[in-house]
Amino acid sequence: MALEALKQYAQEMGATVEGIHTAPQPAKSTQEQAIAAAYQRQQDAIKRTEQLQHSLIKGLRGDAQPVDLLLQAVEIIGLMTGETVVLSGLAKEYAGRHGHADGGGCT
Repeated sequence: MALEALKQYAQEMGATVEGIHTAPQPAKSTQEQAIAAAYQRQQDAIKRTEQLQHSLIKGLRGDAQPVDLLLQAVEIIGLMTGETVVLSGLAKEYAGRHGHADGGGCT
């Protein structure tokens, strides 16, 4: 967009525009690549959090198993804080304490 505006201005001023070209973009540095990757991870986490929040709300309104709601809430907290949340065994432990022999529907 800026290049087109510059070309138009140059033409209005009587200059030729054949010499105006976009410069090749330099290769991204390692730091820029790391920032881009972190940004993408953050965007992915935001999307996943939104999906989980909708699912959690539907589960609260419906007949979802409490263990499923708990696991979704734990995952949301992990995504929002950027922490890695280890859920291994949590579903079975919850099911054992609350009488759901099958893990409450969790896999």
